[in-house]
Formats: sequence, structure tokens, C-alpha cells
Amino acid sequence: MLLSLMRELYAVETDAKGRSAEERLRLRQERSVATIAEIRRVMELIQSQHSESGSMAEATGYLEKQWETLVLFLEDGELPIDNIACEQSIRPVAQGRRNWLFTGSPRGGEAAAVLYSILVSCKRAEVEPFAYLSDVLVRLCTHPASRIDDLIPRRWLELREQGALAPLPR
Repeated sequence: MLLSLMRELYAVETDAKGRSAEERLRLRQERSVATIAEIRRVMELIQSQHSESGSMAEATGYLEKQWETLVLFLEDGELPIDNIACEQSIRPVAQGRRNWLFTGSPRGGEAAAVLYSILVSCKRAEVEPFAYLSDVLVRLCTHPASRIDDLIPRRWLELREQGALAPLPR
């Protein structure tokens, strides 16, 4: 029962994909609010039919504690229905954790962390890392410290597209 209700919620999200936040919110209000209410009803029914201890009580108790967070997506079309994007963004960190135990030295670990942060920032800003690093590493020695924010990947891309970054001498 709950699985089919969850499928209904994700069907709405599939239909809402690519639409504006306002349209997504409208669809959710029209179609998902009733499904969420039904999930709440089923949860309460399950709670009434099972003891206060055991795996079902634990599962429904967790759902109840997370309820406010679960339904936030119904109030804002910008919010995703789940946190899968966040989970996927931290997966490389979790997968690499064991490998990073052997960076050679604490300074090597710090350097790897800085480089990894830069690469992830490039990925999030949809900036090609090699082009970014090739440009920024040359600029660093002459770029004014007061405008260092211009070299953050997202801002760097904006300035580059506007032609506001002076071309580097070759």
C-alpha cells in the first residue's frame, strides 16, 4: 500500500520535471497533497495495529518524527521531493574515504582536499575543470586579492562569458 502511494508521489514529480517552480508547486498541490494525507492515514492505521515496540513501531515512529521535513516539498516548488542529489554528491567522498587514508602526509591530505573541493565546485557550476584550472592558476599571481571571489568557479564562468576577464597573454 505505502509503496504504491510513494509511486504516485514520484509520478507527479516525473510529470513536474522541467517545469517552473510555480508549476511544480501547483501540480504537487493538486495531486500530491491527497497522497501525502493517505500516507499519514496508513501510517496511523499501522501504528494502531502494532505494538509500541518492534520494527513496525520503529519505522512508523521514524516517519512520524520526520513528517515535517517530509512534507516541506508541498510548500515550495524549488524543493526536491527527496535528498537523492545530496546523497549522490557525497557518494564519491564515502567511496574514497578508505583511499584517502594513504595520502602520504598530512600536507598531502590537505592538498588533496583542496583540489577535490575545487573539482566539485567546478562540477556543480558546470565548469570544465581543466579550462578553469589552466586559467586560474596563471591568474593567481597577478589577480587582486580584493577580487578573489571572481575566481570562484561559478563567478569565473559568469565573468568569462561576459568577456569581463582580461585575456591572458600567451
